[in-house]
Amino acid sequence: MSGYDTVYDIELQDRQMIGLAKEEGRILITRDKDVMRRAGTAGVQAAYISSLDFTTQLRQMEREFGVVFQGSPVFSRCPVCNAELKVTCKKDIKAKVLESVIEQYDRFWVCSGCEKIYWHGGHWKNVRETLERLRGVKDD
Repeated sequence: MSGYDTVYDIELQDRQMIGLAKEEGRILITRDKDVMRRAGTAGVQAAYISSLDFTTQLRQMEREFGVVFQGSPVFSRCPVCNAELKVTCKKDIKAKVLESVIEQYDRFWVCSGCEKIYWHGGHWKNVRETLERLRGVKDD
């Protein structure tokens, strides 16, 4: 969302998730107190996120980890595979997206890993609004 190097894989078992965090030197963020405890036992820095509300979770991450969420989304990492996104031009992606998307948008990014293509569509607007609420620019 804001260009941070993150890993999210719903397929990973708890043990695998803890192992990956240890191997890559990551902070494990979880809503499961048992996972947090086991991560700590394994020598992995872990944090428990208490709220179910996404904006509140982001605020907790800011407070506890010094993470800064910008007022505008940053297109720098792929939300699917976490690889870097690169600016691309319309002619290079024309055959890969709908013509209406090419006509409607001017800026595009392509993932250097999975080759997924991104643009400032509806999801971008939703992410931007979430970040604005977080910054207090907009009310909930």
